[in-house]
Amino acid sequence: MSGWLSSLQRQYGIVIYRYVKTLRGIWLETNRGAMVFQSLPVAFLPKAEFVYKVNLKLQRTSLMFPILKNSEGEIVTQIGEQAYFMIGSPISSSSWVDYGKLGSRLAEFHSISVECLEGVTDSFSEIGRWPRAWQSKYEQLERFESVAQARIGTEEQDPFDAFFVNNAAYFRQLTELSLMRLETCDYEAICDDTFPFGRLSFTNFSYETITLNQFGQPFFTDPFSLVEDTRVRDLAQFIKADVRLYGWDPSRIYTFLAAYHAVSPITPNEFQLMYALILLPGRLLKKVETLYYRPSLFRSETTHLELYRGETETMTAEVAYTEMRRAELLIQDFPLFARRYFGVSLPPLVEIGELS
Repeated sequence: MSGWLSSLQRQYGIVIYRYVKTLRGIWLETNRGAMVFQSLPVAFLPKAEFVYKVNLKLQRTSLMFPILKNSEGEIVTQIGEQAYFMIGSPISSSSWVDYGKLGSRLAEFHSISVECLEGVTDSFSEIGRWPRAWQSKYEQLERFESVAQARIGTEEQDPFDAFFVNNAAYFRQLTELSLMRLETCDYEAICDDTFPFGRLSFTNFSYETITLNQFGQPFFTDPFSLVEDTRVRDLAQFIKADVRLYGWDPSRIYTFLAAYHAVSPITPNEFQLMYALILLPGRLLKKVETLYYRPSLFRSETTHLELYRGETETMTAEVAYTEMRRAELLIQDFPLFARRYFGVSLPPLVEIGELS
């Protein structure tokens, strides 16, 4: 048996029968059931105690598998410079997503999350921070455009540079519109009003945040990306992720939202906030920050850039163009979708530019 397998067996007190390398990590079949050994970004290390307390409550609800402690009683294992954690997994899985099941499970998760934070002193809260964070991203765009423009024609040039420069005005407009929607939808009141219906969200809720057992039942698998935030974050991020991968299909998203709505009704104001987040070109903004952010004596590189690089590593100019084209259809159609299926009227969208 390989040395690292023997080491894992000693560290976790398990017997490993077989293993398979997957996108999530190393899937293991053990004497204590199936598990996944996953790498952990440095930025998430301070969250270990918070994650363990929340996971203890969530695993009792069958919404999340338990995180295992190692022989030292810790949930984070350090191997060299890389950190890892071990979490349970289905023994076999399905690749077919039932959007109705996912919507209802997410609503159940949000409802239970209110109790999960009882007794937790540091919830890594991001409630109330959207306006300042989005404004900061908007203000950076002009500076990043200058950096990209200066790289064109030099040895440092990246194919992404020309794509970004040619579309910088469009990205600024989308970001500005998202900020305007955030201001007009009474963001702070939404955070306060929906507090009883959900307190935890994932940093980026998507297909990478769930795993399905052989019956298609979803489980949430990324505990270290949990933060205290409004439930709209998960709803909007999943819609954007689905459209990014498969294109805009109103029937799929209706099934997802209707199932959620049946368990925990989504308010009209939450639809307003949802649309503000849909407008924000979040992945694109993360990509340009990883490419064009310049540390200085006064501004050091921050740990969130490591996360951004991991999320956008495969985003070439071609990929970004495809994603933004698909997002355009979502942006144009969502107000009609919200009115037709949920009776919610969103303010009309002003005419926006086009991607080139």
